[in-house]
Amino acid sequence: MSDKFKLLLKQIHFPQHEEAYNEIKSGSIESVKLFKSKRQWFFVFSFRNLLSYETFTLFDNLLHSSFDSLGAKVSYMINVEDISCDQSLLEAYFSYALDILKSSHFSIYSLFSNLGIEISNNSISVKAPAHILRENLHERFIALIADVLSNVGLSNVSISVLEDKEASSSLEEAYETNKISLQEEAESQARQALQSIVQSSPVPPPQKHQAQNFAEKQSQRVASFDKAEIILKKIGLFLKDIFLM
Repeated sequence: MSDKFKLLLKQIHFPQHEEAYNEIKSGSIESVKLFKSKRQWFFVFSFRNLLSYETFTLFDNLLHSSFDSLGAKVSYMINVEDISCDQSLLEAYFSYALDILKSSHFSIYSLFSNLGIEISNNSISVKAPAHILRENLHERFIALIADVLSNVGLSNVSISVLEDKEASSSLEEAYETNKISLQEEAESQARQALQSIVQSSPVPPPQKHQAQNFAEKQSQRVASFDKAEIILKKIGLFLKDIFLM
């Protein structure tokens, strides 16, 4: 164990009596950078073997909590000489990578967190419905997961996203069913809105029509004709006066 790494373990209060200490003590610090303006430290650690998940999480938690207590931030990358690991260890690290996405890229996490996963021989295969593949969301997912795994020493893991035809079919059926339901609901709401408008519109009061007998109507017609003749005579006299001037 390098002296710098030994000092770091002491500063973060890594328990020396734990079995994890025997596993991690062979590590070393390859390099460290300090970004003073951001109060941020970046380490590159080196280990002979990939750390067990329990040892890794203990080291990760103590490292972050120690720097947080100083008002500083810390990030790191791990290089491993022997990167072989069994299926259960790869599953644990993949779950860790998903948790990182949950806090940093929640939209991607929400799409992939509940999908079927197959892990074997340093490879991770995720089964996803067709729409995720059509929209190329799997490429973003693969890049993010690969970056997290690489930072903890798993740089050789193969990640792929394959179509889950069964899930695609069920999601398509659910989409069609939901679409019909939404259409029916929209039509119902439109009918209710129209009915509400009709009911809220004021009803004009009935107009009172006075009954008129034939004699009254005939009298009105005669009066109208007489008035028209008077108007025509006035117009004729007016025109005559104009032409005679």
